[in-house]
Amino acid sequence: MKLIKIRNLKIVKIFIILLISIAFLYSFENQIFSNDSKYDLFNSQVSIYSISNNPAFFKITFKKNIMKYTLTASNKNNLFHREYSPEKEQNINFEVVTSKRLNDNSSIASIIKYNHDSKFDMKHSLEKDFYNHYFSYSDTTIGDTEYNGPKLQFIYNHSINNRVFFGIKGNYGVEQGLKDVYTQCETIKRNFDVSFGAGLQSSNKSTVLGGYIRYSDRQGKYEAVKEYSDALVRTYFGYNVFRPENPRSSNHKTDNQKGMNYSLQFYKKINNLKIILNGNYGYTTNNIETGSSSKPVNIAYWQREGGKYSGDIIYNFNNSKSSLRFGYVYKQFNDFAKNPHFNTIMIENEEKTHVFNSSLFLIPNMLTKFSIKGKIEMISQIYNEYVKPFEYNSEHLNWHINSYFQLFLTESLNWNITGGYGKFKPHFTWEIDSFNEINIGTGVERYFRFGFVRVGGMYKKYTPDTGNNDINEYQINLSFRK
Repeated sequence: MKLIKIRNLKIVKIFIILLISIAFLYSFENQIFSNDSKYDLFNSQVSIYSISNNPAFFKITFKKNIMKYTLTASNKNNLFHREYSPEKEQNINFEVVTSKRLNDNSSIASIIKYNHDSKFDMKHSLEKDFYNHYFSYSDTTIGDTEYNGPKLQFIYNHSINNRVFFGIKGNYGVEQGLKDVYTQCETIKRNFDVSFGAGLQSSNKSTVLGGYIRYSDRQGKYEAVKEYSDALVRTYFGYNVFRPENPRSSNHKTDNQKGMNYSLQFYKKINNLKIILNGNYGYTTNNIETGSSSKPVNIAYWQREGGKYSGDIIYNFNNSKSSLRFGYVYKQFNDFAKNPHFNTIMIENEEKTHVFNSSLFLIPNMLTKFSIKGKIEMISQIYNEYVKPFEYNSEHLNWHINSYFQLFLTESLNWNITGGYGKFKPHFTWEIDSFNEINIGTGVERYFRFGFVRVGGMYKKYTPDTGNNDINEYQINLSFRK
């Protein structure tokens, strides 16, 4: 066997990453605005990339080569849950995060992840999250469902000079689900999500302008089959009305979602003060079909449109090792869903959110790091269903505070602890006024010659205001980075 020597290993690595991205399709739900700044795992302080998600800003934010492997397992007991939510959930995922500077002008980064998600004792729902879709699929059984799938994100940056830079970010993956009892509904979701960004930086690096455009495309397919003892398949229109599907050998549902997102950013540095402004406008459209595979019927058209605008002021001190941040976010979106045959509106929803947040990040000495973050949300919502008249109007306030402390016990060993507490009003389908949330976590990281090894854990508890039962989540993780 002849050995083939590869002269340019960097080019081959890029080719392999892009080849993997073509083979897999991303399985996350495409949100109206991108919110996937995963690389902030390596940067505790706020950056222009973490706020904007503009791929062109990745290179100027993260300048070191990174390689990290993480194995995470979690168990969630939903002693309090909604009617169509699982009573228990288990999740295991393996993730590889890389970031590499190819040369002075280019860098590439990727996240490759495989996820296994189990939902136990799901009543009727054939959806992974029944309440995340206005037109959900269900049957009349109770069973367990498993979801599996690979996911990939990649970012490529290139700068023409020290002032002009470009970036592309793509998300791909596939997720398959199977219910363990008849109708044994099989689910497959395929997603495509790509962003193109550009940035312009002043010669003294004190001013940055940027923008990006993002396109998303998602396809979801469901197939529920018949057995000797028939289970009835239903399609929900909103949360209060359903239509029984005709009994047949198999019932199918498909939904095709497409979306666009436009964003602009402004960054200004004045001595130790930084100002970051970010604006987004986006929309998604969704067509839903049900029936048989040979004669599907278009039952609904759903559109969401909105904007997200933020401003952050960050002051750095202690030789820029520490920072104080104040931020504001305004989010607004409108939904409407209609019957395409009669052109009648079935659902309307309008939400407005004001978010005030602040954070303090301190490195007082070589041995300790500390941060504390607080957030207040003011939310108003007007929701209406017209097939069966239903109206929900609400104005409420959510808040959360979280702290982090890290201590270097030796030069090669550090320990951290994190904790948080908050109160929030959940989606109206929970039929309660509020949840109290508490979380606490800890971890130990040790440096070896081959890299850093970390073991950590997290506990989260959600207590409804009724005082009956809690939602408890336990998580452990093992990671290696170099």
